Amino acid sequence: MKKLLILLIMFGLITQSFAYNDYTYYVDPDVVGGLGDGSSWANAYSSLQAAETAQQRDLVSSDDRVWFQCRASAGTADIKAAFSGWSTDVDNTIWIVGDDFPADGIFDTSKYSISINSGSSAAALESNLNSITIRNIQIETAASSTAQIYGIFINNKFGNTIDSCIIRSFGNTTSGRHFGIYPYICDPVTIWNTTVTGYWHISDNDYKGIRCYGNNGNNYNLYNCTFFNNRIGIHQDLNEEIYAYNCIISSNTNDFLIDGAGSVIDYCASDDGDGTNAVAASGGDWDNEMNDPGNEDFTLITGGNCENAGTDDPSSGLYLDDITDTTRVSVWSIGAYGAPAAAPAPTGGVLPQIW
Repeated sequence: MKKLLILLIMFGLITQSFAYNDYTYYVDPDVVGGLGDGSSWANAYSSLQAAETAQQRDLVSSDDRVWFQCRASAGTADIKAAFSGWSTDVDNTIWIVGDDFPADGIFDTSKYSISINSGSSAAALESNLNSITIRNIQIETAASSTAQIYGIFINNKFGNTIDSCIIRSFGNTTSGRHFGIYPYICDPVTIWNTTVTGYWHISDNDYKGIRCYGNNGNNYNLYNCTFFNNRIGIHQDLNEEIYAYNCIISSNTNDFLIDGAGSVIDYCASDDGDGTNAVAASGGDWDNEMNDPGNEDFTLITGGNCENAGTDDPSSGLYLDDITDTTRVSVWSIGAYGAPAAAPAPTGGVLPQIW
């Protein structure tokens, strides 16, 4: 009996240690009326920044986890948001999730997005915290000056994740520092099923799909991403290490800019044949690989070289689907999209015999 009591007490302590307090708050830039406290869609915050400011707190001491569910019920874009001042760790985390993310994984202005067109330095979404996950968020940026403009900026923190996001730039005519994703001295940052496009300038090499900066051997993990039509696709800057698997990095002025040692590029498709197990576009034309890449439709085409040409599960179980939430099948394809659906079988009855 005493042993049973001890076991029950131990079980209770273990169970209690994993009993998180989960909170969900709703964001809708098109909300009309309501309490504005994020308790439901009817009472949603009108911006992600308003939700962040109102709910900012210490998650660790209270053992909380927080989800921000975001939608745009009438297609209005959200303003920039910066997360700071919270206490978080690997267990007590924040999730920022798009509730109405486009089912086909192609940017849709009628769905929730964060959009900035700035003449001063800004990031559409900024994390100054550990252990944030950004999932199913659309981001677009434009720059009207030489300011620093970033889609997602992660500032000197660990354990941030970007999952199945669409990041694009438009209308850039000025030189400056413009990056789709900018992890600054972070270890690690892990990104999968994400597309980044349009960070291109005719002459300025400070337009980049992603700039990975660090000086302490930081790790940046990129799985099944698509970086298309940027000045620099992926930049390894200084002493960090990039691990890129199953990515399409193409139609950039320079697909990979590698300034240091230690990075791994494997099963990636690029114009330059970078890394090991490299894949090239069929006929040297990316229109033979993706449905309409010039118009940001990076869906794979049946029979292309990227189809079923990657390596299975490069992240060891972090994700098993693609940007459209479709389960990936062996052999995994390269890029943010899984293998294209097979053509439907013919329908109808049996043709009559003709004598």
